[in-house]
Amino acid sequence: MRSLVAILCLISVAGCSSASKPGMSGNDPLSIPEISLFQTAESRAAYVEDYLKSRQTITEQDKISYLLNVVRDSGLVYYRNGAKHPGNTASLWFRWKMNHRQFRNDPIVTADDFVHRVCGHSNKTGEPYLVQMAGGRWESLEAVLARELKFLAQAILSRGITMISKPAEISHTKTTQDAVSSSAARMIPSGTAA
Repeated sequence: MRSLVAILCLISVAGCSSASKPGMSGNDPLSIPEISLFQTAESRAAYVEDYLKSRQTITEQDKISYLLNVVRDSGLVYYRNGAKHPGNTASLWFRWKMNHRQFRNDPIVTADDFVHRVCGHSNKTGEPYLVQMAGGRWESLEAVLARELKFLAQAILSRGITMISKPAEISHTKTTQDAVSSSAARMIPSGTAA
């Protein structure tokens, strides 16, 4: 009985310490319906509708591009390795990281890979990437993007859009369409760990 009480106390203390981490609300964004990178449910629905309106098929790369666009267009602040960044800079960073050599032998092939392996945490510090929501609270970017991906998947299914299971095409060389711009590349110090 004492062991059970001790274990419950440890679990309770561990839970409280992670929930009270500076900058984090402690809420699971997946369990709170209003947690989104959009100001309103209507703006999210309109954004998804606009993205999907002319599509009859969608690939994993399309879903990754959608998430990068959402980050870029959100107008929110993103936190990475002790610094705050606007959405456009964060989007460029995640695109760069996705194509970084660290994923060469185990590439990012699905949007789920992108959310959890690229947008989850810094490989340099181990700290989670965060996003400052409209109300000022900080949330895990990984959890928020997982929710956006789930919403996108529901929209795809409800519209009868065909999912093509072709993995995302990852290029380890610059292309004119997907390469990080030269100005963004200058923001990334050489040898920087993602």
